[in-house]
Order: sequence, then structure tokens, then C-alpha cells
Amino acid sequence: MKIVIQLLLIIAIGFGAYFGRQYLVDNAPIVPPKVTVPFVPTVQVVPVSPAVRTLYIEAHGTISSPSRLALAPEVAGRAVRVSDALQEGAFLEMGTELVAIDEADYTLAREAAAANVAARNAALDLELANAEVAVADWNALHEGTPPALVGRTPQIAAARAAVAGAVVAERQAKLNLERATLRMPFDGRIIEKTIERGQRVGPTAPLLTIEKIDDLEARLSVSLSDLAFLNLDLAGNGAETLQLTLSAKIGGETYQWAATGRRTVPLLDTRNPVVTLIVKVGGPVGAGPAMAVTSLLPGLFVTAKIRGREDVFVTAIPRSALQVDGSFFTVDSSGKLRRQAPDFLQLTETEALVAADVSRDGTLRVVTLAPTIAIEGMDVLVGVERPSL
Repeated sequence: MKIVIQLLLIIAIGFGAYFGRQYLVDNAPIVPPKVTVPFVPTVQVVPVSPAVRTLYIEAHGTISSPSRLALAPEVAGRAVRVSDALQEGAFLEMGTELVAIDEADYTLAREAAAANVAARNAALDLELANAEVAVADWNALHEGTPPALVGRTPQIAAARAAVAGAVVAERQAKLNLERATLRMPFDGRIIEKTIERGQRVGPTAPLLTIEKIDDLEARLSVSLSDLAFLNLDLAGNGAETLQLTLSAKIGGETYQWAATGRRTVPLLDTRNPVVTLIVKVGGPVGAGPAMAVTSLLPGLFVTAKIRGREDVFVTAIPRSALQVDGSFFTVDSSGKLRRQAPDFLQLTETEALVAADVSRDGTLRVVTLAPTIAIEGMDVLVGVERPSL
């Protein structure tokens, strides 16, 4: 009996569990299906349009002097005077005495040459007098023109030639005496000095190195790709029309000078194929601090801003829009992200210039703040549209 009661209890619990579960399933609340809404990122864009621009090419180089030379005397002797102003780095005016060579030998040579001129003139006067006497004797005994030998014509010609030679020798002696004093040939700076008082010098030994200070140049390296924007060819045609601004940072201050093109060097560096453009340095420009051209030192590194062509039709892309690989994103009319990777004509600190035909509809909405994960063709929302450049 006890076993039967236990079995009935188990059966009752089983039926209760079954019907209870069925009740809960039939009366459970209906949960609507979960709908996933795709995330659409928001981007910032700036509208850009093609326009005619004047291109400026940036180049780098150094200041140089086209008139640096080693100065040597033209006569030999012992240096008896060396100017106290003859020091490395000193600025000296044209005509300043630098070195004086012992003049004793050259003074004696000039006096000897002068005496020789006097003797040759005396010999010429004697020949002329003898010719006059000989012609008078001929006329007393003969009629007609006396022969050349009677008139001593050859002797007179030889005497005149001797006088001319003596005069040339005297001029050479005077010139040597003047050359015994070495002077500055132009306004310039002393670069190197190798002479001291008492030293014996000669025409083959340079005494000092000097350079001009009022005709400085800058040697700039221009890439081959930039030549077309400057209307400059490899032969240097068009260099004289170039207008430039040179700048250098010295002691925390930026100095600027105007410059004009001169020529190009007819040689390309095989390791780095660039054109060397040589420009003439002019006066200071700008509202900042001014530094005279005469204060520049050869070897100073400068940056040049060269005014190029004025008729280039380009589209200016903000540098902030460029990705690591050099491409940039735009948003098309349907709100989709598009990647563009054109060849840039020029890169500056603030913008990248590309050919105007990169925008077929005339205006581009360039993304300046792209999403972290940007995929070609993805939908985006334009949140902020900055003013065009």
C-alpha cells in the first residue's frame, strides 16, 4: 500500500510539472526581435575648388662669393712692411696697403733705366747732327737728293728704336717699383693670411686670400620637377627673370634679402639630380630685422622662396587632410567616403597642390577629420563643414 501511494505521488508531480510548463509557454510575454541599427560615423569636411594660382618654389642653398682669390705679389723681395690691418676677417677698402716689399733694387733699376733713356736720346741727337752735316756736304758737291746712307737714315732709325726700347724698359722699372707695394684690388674681407714682416716672397707664393663683400651669390639646389613651374630649362634660360626672397635664421631672428636669378651650373650631381641655380643677393626686405649684404658670410645656409608661374590651374588640399600614405578622403554627393591619391604638384607647410582635374564636378568636400577606421565607399555624416580655403 505504501509503495502504491509513492507511485501515485510521483505521477502527480510529473503531470503537474508538465502542465505547469505548458501554461508558462502559452502565457509567456512576447518580446519583439532585436533590431541592429548600423553605426554611421560623422566627419568634418572643407569644400575646395580649383583656381588659378601663382606657384612659389622653395629651394635651399648656401651663400658664396664669386670673387674669392689668392693674392700674390708680382715681384720678388723681402717684406719690409705688413699692415696692422691685415688680419683674418678684417674688412679693407680698395687701395689699402697690405704688404711692402724692399724697394731698393727696384729703385736702382728705375734710375738705371732713366739714365739709359737719356743716353739713347743723346745718341739719337748725335746721329741727327751727323746726318745734317753729311747732307750739307753732299749738297755742296752734288745736285739732287742725297742717298739714304749719306743722310744716315738707317743709323737714325736704329737710334730711334733704341730710344723706344729704353723708354719701355724705364716704364717696366717704374711698374716693378709700384708693384713692390701690394694693395687691396677691391673692397673685401681677408680670409687667410700667410705673410709676416721679414719674409721673402715671390710671384708664385700667395700671401693671403681675399674675397669681395659687395657681390655675394647664393647657390641653390632646384629639383628637376620644379623647373617647369619656374619656366627654367637645364641650360639656364629664364634664370635672369626669377625673383626670390632669401631667408636665414641667425640668433633666433629671421633675416630676409631680395635676390635675382643669374645663371645655372651646367652640371648635374649624379647622386642627387638637381639643378644648381646661382642668384645675386640684394638688399634686406620685410618688416623684421635688417642685415646688410656685407654682413653675410659665405657658407651661410639660406632658404629661398622663388616666384614661379602665375597661370597654374590647381586644387589646394589642406595638409591636415592627408593620410600617412599621402592620400585623402572626400565625401561624394550620396554621402559616401571616397579615397583619392593623386600626384601632387607641390607640397607646402599648409597645403598640397594637385592638378585641377582631380575634381570633375568643380568642388570637392575634403575630409579634414576622418573616422578611425575609414573604408572606401562607407556611409558618413557631414557634421562640420568648415569654410573653404
